[in-house]
Amino acid sequence: MSSDSYVLPVLELTLLRAFLRIASRLNVTASVWDVTALSHFCRPAGGSALPAAAAPPTDLPVSWRPTPGQLQVPHHPLLDLLPWPTARERIIRVMSLPEFVRPAAAAGPLALVEFAYDMEDGAEGMRVWGEDPIDPAGWEVGQKVFERWWFIFDRDIVEQSNRWREARGAPRLSVGGVGMYGGGGGAAEAAAALG
Repeated sequence: MSSDSYVLPVLELTLLRAFLRIASRLNVTASVWDVTALSHFCRPAGGSALPAAAAPPTDLPVSWRPTPGQLQVPHHPLLDLLPWPTARERIIRVMSLPEFVRPAAAAGPLALVEFAYDMEDGAEGMRVWGEDPIDPAGWEVGQKVFERWWFIFDRDIVEQSNRWREARGAPRLSVGGVGMYGGGGGAAEAAAALG
């Protein structure tokens, strides 16, 4: 076999391609790169309507339709790219809290940037399996993202991610070395209260 007969996936590029496809579908491709941008899903009371070219699409699959938080709470469009409605709702609500009551990962002026860096971590960020990034079942949360942002992921997301992780021989997600949902006592009970 010639050296060009092997194709190795570059996880960061796979994730970027998935996010760009979703951003295009949501009509936020330009604004997602602007650190000062606000999601076009959110309409503050008395706010003016967006021009048709900037308006969110109305024909989204169920899992991509905006949550109450996306409609009510001003937030960056990067958060609209998460494939799970519950995770979008939770992170938007958490990021809207005063900084002094947010979890450590979500506090500080660079929290959104840190979240983006954690998601794109090549070893333990987020992964997309399959050809269709619109399908939330094809997404995996990595250990780095989970350790820092566990409070946004519900039981179904963690279990789905663990199935993908086990299929590729990676350990189950854990916080502080304690497995989640079937991995051990108190942590599973605490996490169950979140989901």
